[in-house]
Amino acid sequence: MPDGGILTIASRTLAIMPGERLDGVLPLSVGEYLSIEVTDTGIGIPPEQMEHLFEPFFTTKGSGKGTGLGLSAVYGAVKRHRGSVRVSSLVGRGTTFQILLPQGVGAARAGSHGPRGQSDQRGRPDPGGGRRRKPASERP
Repeated sequence: MPDGGILTIASRTLAIMPGERLDGVLPLSVGEYLSIEVTDTGIGIPPEQMEHLFEPFFTTKGSGKGTGLGLSAVYGAVKRHRGSVRVSSLVGRGTTFQILLPQGVGAARAGSHGPRGQSDQRGRPDPGGGRRRKPASERP
């Protein structure tokens, strides 16, 4: 918010019922979700930029002011946890990002494991899906 403004963070539980569809970047299954909303009263995001927000290295900042990886990283983390991200913005009025993460027994565990749902020896998620990459010193 280059000209200042108000930043509001709110959370609540949101239930998605059978047959209900909630527009977002990623589709959601029926169930309860933790909704985290971050709203600002800044300058808003122009419509032509909205479709690029989650692309790696997309930035509207000048050279040396940012890499454009922040929202791409958010998208990846939310996707791994089987959630979704919604964005609404009005130029001159502000923007709201809503992150939806599944709640309930095993919701985070099921979504945070690697592609095959595997864990390492200590029960931690294994993002490599059971595959191990050799350190550079061990590669030919």
